[in-house]
Amino acid sequence: MIKGISFDFWDTLFVDDSDEKKRAGLGLRPKAEERFHLLDSYLSFKGGSSSFLIRGINDEKKWFENEWKTFHRTPVVEERVEKICETLKVSLSRESLLELVSKLENMEVEVQPDPFDGCLNILKELSKQYKLAITSDAIYTSGEGIRTILKDNGMLDLFECFSFSNEVGVSKPHKDIFLNTLRGLNLKSEEVIHVGDRIYNDILGGQRSGFKTVWLNQKGNEERQEVRADIEIKSLGELPQVIKKFDLN
Repeated sequence: MIKGISFDFWDTLFVDDSDEKKRAGLGLRPKAEERFHLLDSYLSFKGGSSSFLIRGINDEKKWFENEWKTFHRTPVVEERVEKICETLKVSLSRESLLELVSKLENMEVEVQPDPFDGCLNILKELSKQYKLAITSDAIYTSGEGIRTILKDNGMLDLFECFSFSNEVGVSKPHKDIFLNTLRGLNLKSEEVIHVGDRIYNDILGGQRSGFKTVWLNQKGNEERQEVRADIEIKSLGELPQVIKKFDLN
């Protein structure tokens, strides 16, 4: 019997990059440009050039992707900035480093993404019958930042526990992040469904950990043949009815 539901955050509950339109309306730079501007402002090395900084950023991105995809961890923003400094052979004071990190981490907290239509009401409905959790990777916005976004949207208290990659130390599809969710829910893996939009991170990761899986495929992507979710849905609104199918099997 299903007793708990684990959710991915980005593009499952909240629309990734939906904050960009808000930023434009406020006269703010797009996030990628603002990150570059912040790094350029803080790493004000003499004789430097944009191409020099771009090289440092690109090297860091390759390193981050390798850590994420190969070793299943998402280095925190502080590590990422330090990696750029190492590549460019520049240094920051501890105070300046933490200030820069805070600005990079809180960009999506200050101008927040939007939840999917009906998300709050759907979660409220589900929370009456199931224990809810979030199992999510953190790329720039930390677990703490995502909690703030949830709180500001009236959703935080609907969740029993949170497993964020920057806090757990591993990212999806690593088993440990899903097992952390199980401990937080105090449930067995067969009693929990994981809902997410990424086949590799969410569906494969959930299945490896013994969860039932629901693929939220709002973009109409084709499912990989070697990895199939138990159920596929096109919108979050389908979830309350779909869950009942698991208890009938």
